[in-house]
Amino acid sequence: MEFKIGISLGTECYSKVAGVTQKNADGSDRQRIVKSCRKGDGLRFVRDTTNTFDPNAVMIFTAKGAQLGFVTRQLATTLGPLLDRGGFIFGKVSEVTGGKADQSCGLNYHVAWGEQSQTSTIATTGPLPPPLPNTSMTLKTIATAVKARPSKQHINPTPNQQLTFIIVVATGVGVVLAIVLIWLLG
Repeated sequence: MEFKIGISLGTECYSKVAGVTQKNADGSDRQRIVKSCRKGDGLRFVRDTTNTFDPNAVMIFTAKGAQLGFVTRQLATTLGPLLDRGGFIFGKVSEVTGGKADQSCGLNYHVAWGEQSQTSTIATTGPLPPPLPNTSMTLKTIATAVKARPSKQHINPTPNQQLTFIIVVATGVGVVLAIVLIWLLG
């Protein structure tokens, strides 16, 4: 069975972080940061529109916000414009290399990217769960009901309103989490 989810995973690859031997603007040592990384650590990708060397530059940070370096120039030709269009990138450390004796360390990573779309499908391995009863109420309906009540009165939403709100919020978060989990576990 297939169903539309509104996210299109583009592709994925392995690459290495460029610029790991340079110092960061704040003076921090990228080599020290690279040595602290472990396989499976999450990475963040941030567009660097002020980079004078590469107009497509994408910076790579640890999950804690320390800059490791940059996406290679070749990969940045794809990822830079993708980020400009509002696409997303997921990455994780696959290996820290080198670092023996006087050797510099390097960092290899696994990266996947994609964009939001209206036509993407994901195959499921079984039937979808049945719809929950009486969940057709929208956030607009809930908001209208809330506005109609006096502001000092305590609002007690019905169980159906509570369920609808949870479903609406969880659906948006759940789609993103499901894609991250599929990518991480796949």
